[in-house]
Amino acid sequence: PAAEVDRAICVFYAGEHEQAIADLEAFVARDATFAPAWANLGMFYESHGDAAKAKKVYRTAIDAAEKDDTYGVKDYAQQRLDALGK
Repeated sequence: PAAEVDRAICVFYAGEHEQAIADLEAFVARDATFAPAWANLGMFYESHGDAAKAKKVYRTAIDAAEKDDTYGVKDYAQQRLDALGK
């Protein structure tokens, strides 16, 4: 899963934002348990000015990281929620 999320991040930074968002939306539809996918999707939404979607997926990222937070998703997602005013 990490490689697929990393690929979407590369696509995003290559300027293909809509494709990167679509890739991560498809990923989380298949695997809702990988917290980094949710956190990065939140970042993509946030960068596109969609704070409502970003907040929703940041909360989902925190929930998904409850069992395993190897990637430090909980802190990142909480920081972004705080910055967006929850």
